[in-house]
Amino acid sequence: MIKCIRYSLLVISAAVAVIGGVRGIFNITLIGVLLLFLHNVLFSFESIRRRIIFLFFNGTSFVFLICRPVIDMFRGDIWWRNFSSESVWFALTALYLTLLFLFAGALLAERYVRRSDEKKGRLRKERPLPGLSRLQRDARREQFLYCLRIVSLVMFYLSMVCFMMVEMEKLVFMSGREYVEYYTSFQTQMPAVIRAFDTMMKYFLCIFLATMPSKSMTFIPLCLYFLSAVPSLLIGIRNPIVLNAIFIFLYYFLRDVRENSKKWLGYGEKVFIILMAPAAILFLGAYNYIREGSAVAVEGVIGLVLDFLRKQGVSFNVLCIAYDSMPKVRSFGAGNYTFGDFTDYFLHNDLVEGLLGLPSLGTGNNVVSATQGHSFSHAMSYAALGDSYLEGHGYGSSFILELFYDYGWLGVVLCALIFGFVTILLVRLFQKGWVAGTIALATMTSLFFVPRASAASWIVFIVTAQFLLAMIFSYVMAQLCVKSYTPLVSRSLRVKRLT
Repeated sequence: MIKCIRYSLLVISAAVAVIGGVRGIFNITLIGVLLLFLHNVLFSFESIRRRIIFLFFNGTSFVFLICRPVIDMFRGDIWWRNFSSESVWFALTALYLTLLFLFAGALLAERYVRRSDEKKGRLRKERPLPGLSRLQRDARREQFLYCLRIVSLVMFYLSMVCFMMVEMEKLVFMSGREYVEYYTSFQTQMPAVIRAFDTMMKYFLCIFLATMPSKSMTFIPLCLYFLSAVPSLLIGIRNPIVLNAIFIFLYYFLRDVRENSKKWLGYGEKVFIILMAPAAILFLGAYNYIREGSAVAVEGVIGLVLDFLRKQGVSFNVLCIAYDSMPKVRSFGAGNYTFGDFTDYFLHNDLVEGLLGLPSLGTGNNVVSATQGHSFSHAMSYAALGDSYLEGHGYGSSFILELFYDYGWLGVVLCALIFGFVTILLVRLFQKGWVAGTIALATMTSLFFVPRASAASWIVFIVTAQFLLAMIFSYVMAQLCVKSYTPLVSRSLRVKRLT
């Protein structure tokens, strides 16, 4: 029944979107986009255990990119009045294609996973390691994971201390200052060692979680990870605490799917989520006004929720503004923005800038970063806002904008296809050992912000020194520790054989 409704929504959404485009009516096309989003939601619930990440990615895409014009449409507002017709049609077309090919990418991923499983089922013959029985291999693997778990947990606590030192420095700096000054004036004065461990915190956490520790063992680290976003919230940045909460929920969900004997999302956890999720949304909605020191300008619970969602959906405006600003951005001549995170990481660090004589991009909002860097967010904000950008204001970005700017509609379609594929594949990666699990978890810390962030922001971590050092250090230390257990393992195996 659900599948029948879903396919009906897919066909109807396409027909409605086409009719809206032919007749030139924005609201009709927007309804087509909304119906396609509902189709993707129903698709997720058909097999939520495999498609939970796909659901959340569509959800954040809706909040950031779609909900503002939808809310305004149902209010009867003329939501397109401040934009050119060409930019509005671009935004609506881009959103429809993105949702459609997210779905197509998910279908391709599930087909790939099924074929992979069938192939492994036919060829499943484990090759024994020289000199080791299966029992010995299993025992050694368990001891290695135990050592890796302890090493990564200790390093997580150490790096969390460094992370909180940097966050408290931000809080002290922002005391008595306006919100925008954080983007124009803040520069950390912490020693390089502290800053290095600060950026490794979430990677050590992901390594620890990928070893599949017990539920009780994860409670304190995950609580600390959630609370680590409170300083940013006090400054006025809400996204980190929301992304941390999503990450924690998804980890519990994926462990609940993976474990056969122990429930990770039991009755208590479900009641907590049901009670806290609405309260958190109401608080974040009110925080818009608390941060500005003004009275709440809406009445009622529903009004506050809609106000919060509408303000989060500002990225739809960004799509329209950026489309009109693209000619000016091209005059900067910075080149490719899709892989800008990789380019700036490798070319604009202190070592490379010194060796090659490249200009420093500086910190915060500045002309060099906007015109010579590879961040579309900075370039577009400077092109659209001018001096207001230099005062700390900005628009953010979206992977849709960067792909369209660099590769046109083909880029938007292919990127949506990739994201749809990845959202399904991550669930499988999580179950494939600690290395793949770490990569999957580290990806999930930033994937859901991509609808209003750069196209490569979710994957650039994989080439950073911080991630690679965290992985190598944890592996080497665990291997050194496990050697001390080898005699005990051999003794226990002999006992098992005798008994």
